[in-house]
Amino acid sequence: MKKLLLAVACICSAAISFAQPKTISKEEARFICAEMMANFTESVAPYYKDGMSYDEFRTALPGDVKPTKEATALLMNSFEMLVNKTERDVILRMNSGVEMAQALQYMYQLHEKGISTDGAEFFGISKEQQREMSSDSTKCRWYELWCNVKDFANWVIENWGTIQQIIIFIITTL
Repeated sequence: MKKLLLAVACICSAAISFAQPKTISKEEARFICAEMMANFTESVAPYYKDGMSYDEFRTALPGDVKPTKEATALLMNSFEMLVNKTERDVILRMNSGVEMAQALQYMYQLHEKGISTDGAEFFGISKEQQREMSSDSTKCRWYELWCNVKDFANWVIENWGTIQQIIIFIITTL
């Protein structure tokens, strides 16, 4: 199924690269990334316990997590939201989207190199570790960024050009 999704994504990406991408506003880009951040934070929330340090939280995540610089920023952002018990609506209103845009940029760069990823490489989880983790085909694993934002994933597949704009809008404001 993932290979079929990747094939569809590649075909859509190629088709979109020839088409004029839909122009989005900076606020739309921020909101999209904030929504993805809220979804990601919900996916890692079960591993957080009140009073944990960031290192304890990272260690509690399944897999031997060796996150990239961008993944560390994403995890730290989620950790802060969990510590502060930040509600989803506040995340949607207030999150800058920077960390998620950096995650998208990392995954997009892998895509451009022809590397299929679900997010494991982003978090430093090896293929062997992925196989060792229990898998429930009806539930996304915490590190599967695309799976955890599946409602958004169809839009992503159809709008790779817009994803590039999101990355540019958010990253250039750093």
